[in-house]
Amino acid sequence: MSNDMGLQVRLAANSCVTKDITQPGDYGGFPAVPIHEWRRQIAYQYRISKKGIA
Repeated sequence: MSNDMGLQVRLAANSCVTKDITQPGDYGGFPAVPIHEWRRQIAYQYRISKKGIA
Protein backbone atom coordinates (compact mmCIF):
# COMPACT_ATOMS: atom_id res chain seq x y z
CA MET A 1 0.00 0.00 0.00
CA SER A 2 1.39 3.37 -0.97
CA ASN A 3 0.79 6.57 0.95
CA ASP A 4 0.54 9.39 -1.60
CA MET A 5 -0.15 12.46 0.49
CA GLY A 6 -0.33 14.65 -2.65
CA LEU A 7 -3.46 12.90 -3.96
CA GLN A 8 -6.46 15.25 -4.12
CA VAL A 9 -9.31 13.08 -2.76
CA ARG A 10 -12.51 14.20 -1.02
CA LEU A 11 -14.99 11.82 0.60
CA ALA A 12 -18.69 12.42 1.16
CA ALA A 13 -19.94 12.02 4.73
CA ASN A 14 -20.34 8.41 5.90
CA SER A 15 -18.34 7.04 2.96
CA CYS A 16 -16.37 3.87 3.51
CA VAL A 17 -13.12 3.26 1.66
CA THR A 18 -12.57 -0.48 1.20
CA LYS A 19 -9.75 -0.35 -1.38
CA ASP A 20 -6.91 2.00 -2.27
CA ILE A 21 -8.00 5.15 -4.11
CA THR A 22 -5.48 5.80 -6.84
CA GLN A 23 -7.16 8.63 -8.75
CA PRO A 24 -7.84 12.15 -7.48
CA GLY A 25 -11.47 13.20 -7.21
CA ASP A 26 -14.61 13.12 -5.12
CA TYR A 27 -15.97 9.83 -3.78
CA GLY A 28 -19.07 8.76 -1.90
CA GLY A 29 -21.05 5.74 -0.80
CA PHE A 30 -20.39 2.35 0.72
CA PRO A 31 -18.08 1.19 -0.71
CA ALA A 32 -16.73 4.52 -1.93
CA VAL A 33 -17.15 5.05 -5.68
CA PRO A 34 -16.62 8.15 -7.82
CA ILE A 35 -19.19 10.76 -6.82
CA HIS A 36 -21.01 10.79 -10.18
CA GLU A 37 -21.64 7.03 -9.87
CA TRP A 38 -22.78 7.43 -6.26
CA ARG A 39 -25.23 10.18 -7.20
CA ARG A 40 -26.61 7.99 -9.99
CA GLN A 41 -27.12 5.14 -7.50
CA ILE A 42 -28.94 7.44 -5.06
CA ALA A 43 -31.21 8.79 -7.83
CA TYR A 44 -32.06 5.24 -8.94
CA GLN A 45 -32.90 4.19 -5.38
CA TYR A 46 -35.11 7.27 -5.00
CA ARG A 47 -37.00 6.52 -8.25
CA ILE A 48 -37.52 2.88 -7.23
CA SER A 49 -38.85 3.89 -3.79
CA LYS A 50 -41.27 6.40 -5.36
CA LYS A 51 -42.68 3.66 -7.65
CA GLY A 52 -43.18 1.36 -4.68
CA ILE A 53 -41.19 -1.47 -6.28
CA ALA A 54 -38.73 -1.95 -3.43
